[in-house]
Amino acid sequence: KFILEDDQIKVILIGHSAGGWLARAAVGYLSSEDENISKNIDLNHVAGIVTLGSPHMSPPDSVFDITRGALRITNERFP
Repeated sequence: KFILEDDQIKVILIGHSAGGWLARAAVGYLSSEDENISKNIDLNHVAGIVTLGSPHMSPPDSVFDITRGALRITNERFP
């Protein structure tokens, strides 16, 4: 955990492969208004997310989902 001292500082998150959709999921969940999830990310400090070679579509039902549904849930909650 780190705290930004300057309110003007913004970060750009960069994720490759699974790191891309996991960054999207982390920002989504950790900045949500869900009372069961403690808010740890202030979106005022996130300028954006850059993903490289990241899967953003879950596989068809007939194909094994290596994420065990996590990517599908991420897509549903944070499109």
